[in-house]
Amino acid sequence: MNFNTLTINNITKICEDKVIIDDNDNISIYQWFPFQLEYAMLNNKLPIIDKFLNRTLTPSQMCSVLKTKFPNGVTVTATNKELERYGFLKKITIDDYTVNNIGGQMLFIPELNHNKSAVVEPEDIINYFKLE
Repeated sequence: MNFNTLTINNITKICEDKVIIDDNDNISIYQWFPFQLEYAMLNNKLPIIDKFLNRTLTPSQMCSVLKTKFPNGVTVTATNKELERYGFLKKITIDDYTVNNIGGQMLFIPELNHNKSAVVEPEDIINYFKLE
């Protein structure tokens, strides 16, 4: 199975519309979540709304826009605290593959929505999701 991937701040993860579930029925942390992609788009002054359909771009669409605009990888700039909050802060560990290599320990437990089609955005992210 081939997955679409995207590199943000030297962290490469799966970038698909479908939520990836592991063998234990847990949401995989090896994928970019929509709120992360939206933040990366807005941080790079790219629109997240399809101007023809007037709806938010899907994760695959955002991935395509970001890969086209930044073929060598996306850079998100913010304070270390904010980068860590959104999972964009890569903490280098030598000869060890841990969550530190994929943006740090997640500050929330990913959950599926009621119809199991999308990841529910964490409440603190929804309230915090503002760019100046």
